[in-house]
Amino acid sequence: MEKTRTRSRVVLIAVIVAASLLTPAAAPVAAEEPETADDYFTELRTMDNLDVYEEYGELETLHTQSLSAVQVGEFTSEQASELDSIIATLRLFENAQSQYEADEFAAGFETATEIESEIDTLETYDESLAALSTLALTRYYEQLGDELVAQAEATENTPTEIELREMAASAYERSNDPDQAAEYTRQVEQLNAELSADRDQMDEAEAAMASFSETCSACESPISAFDSHNVGVVTHYETSLSVTPVLADAIDRAERHGLTERQETLEAQSETARTMQLSLAVASSGVLLGYGILVAIVVAVITSRLLAWKRAFEAANVDSVVTVGDRDV
Repeated sequence: MEKTRTRSRVVLIAVIVAASLLTPAAAPVAAEEPETADDYFTELRTMDNLDVYEEYGELETLHTQSLSAVQVGEFTSEQASELDSIIATLRLFENAQSQYEADEFAAGFETATEIESEIDTLETYDESLAALSTLALTRYYEQLGDELVAQAEATENTPTEIELREMAASAYERSNDPDQAAEYTRQVEQLNAELSADRDQMDEAEAAMASFSETCSACESPISAFDSHNVGVVTHYETSLSVTPVLADAIDRAERHGLTERQETLEAQSETARTMQLSLAVASSGVLLGYGILVAIVVAVITSRLLAWKRAFEAANVDSVVTVGDRDV
């Protein structure tokens, strides 16, 4: 029975393999490219109502003129190349606008760069159509710059703000607005300088905490701190007094720049520093109290000795006076 089942499985596998070899593989269907005037006319008609026309009337004019031109005169290969460039420009604008509306600004910049290249190609065929496309692209960059500035003003994260303002400067430069471009470039430089300086302060605070933790091991509780460092807890306590405010300042800087992860790290370190500071304060108080008691004992002993000496001295003086008096009598 088992042999029969095994033989059946082998036969089934062989049939499947043979069928797969005999079945022709499905070839990918390539999109048909327009070739004739009718093909291009049909392709352009599919682009009659693109949403991008609502934002950029120049592109609708570009489309309308191209649709009319393809129906007039003899259709040449040069005209086909020109229409290829027009169709590509319209499609790229459609992509760029979709990316803009989805807040995909970096992708929008890349697509806009492709549009610039396509406009350069179109200019070799028809300068007036290329000029229409350039006007639309200029307004796209202006719109992009305005939105990037709005996004930059809304964000609380300085690195993100820098990136947005940097892109805004580039957008304004490409929209032929050099004054705005220069202003946002200046803002980027200022923000970069402030962020760099504050990050240096944060690094120094973390370095101070790391050094403090390394030298003050087992300082999380008063007993372990005293056992490990004895009277040295007093010195470590003084160090903690300088570390905790530095960490607090670093936390404020991280919060100001919206550096959430860095802020959380610093807050955890600050909590550890405060715990160590409290333990060291208790341990130092114990040390100082112990020294105080010891000093009090020493003072008491010295005082008692002085009092005893004083009493002995006074007694000796009294005996002397009595003796002299008797002799005089």
